[in-house]
Amino acid sequence: MGTNQFAEMLKYYLMLNDKTQKDLVDDLGFDKSTVSSWCSGNRVPKIDVIIAITPIIITRAIGITNVNAPHQLKPSMITSLK
Repeated sequence: MGTNQFAEMLKYYLMLNDKTQKDLVDDLGFDKSTVSSWCSGNRVPKIDVIIAITPIIITRAIGITNVNAPHQLKPSMITSLK
């Protein structure tokens, strides 16, 4: 299976925040092979998992947009970072 949009965005935000797949494994307790399958585009996590990942991978996005808290993020802010 080819790379999907989620995989591309996950890799982008991990890189932007100087995070690795291992950080997701260590910080959130996901299995190494599961995280690898997300980054390779072979699988997409369920929405509850995406929500759990979000605080780790949007840290830098909040700083770039000068937003003071995650609840202030708007979809247009995230879209503008693509």
